[in-house]
Amino acid sequence: MDCNNVINFMNQQLKALKEIEDLVSHDENQASTHSIETEDLEALKTYVETMKRAAATASELAKHYKKGAQKDTPDSGTDEKPKKKRASAKKQEEPAQKPVEEQPEQPEQPEETAAAEEDEFDFLM
Repeated sequence: MDCNNVINFMNQQLKALKEIEDLVSHDENQASTHSIETEDLEALKTYVETMKRAAATASELAKHYKKGAQKDTPDSGTDEKPKKKRASAKKQEEPAQKPVEEQPEQPEQPEETAAAEEDEFDFLM
């Protein structure tokens, strides 16, 4: 997880949302010459508010974990490096699965046979 990328992206997002806010504000100060419905403009305002909140929250969360990651890293004076796991040269072969045998479809029983079987097991009910 690269917290710096999240922080940078959220800052870009906030700038874009600010531009949209300015556009909506400009539209409110002008005479309406477009066919965009008021309901749609209100939805845009709500979207901008929600996204500003989400972007700010994501940025703060990334900053929090970035600080935590800096505390967890070993001092630069130590020579300890995390060991990397190597993938084995040979891939483990998966055991072959047995193909599922298809059961032949049984023809539907005529109603007379079905009724006879039903009578045969009627004592179970």
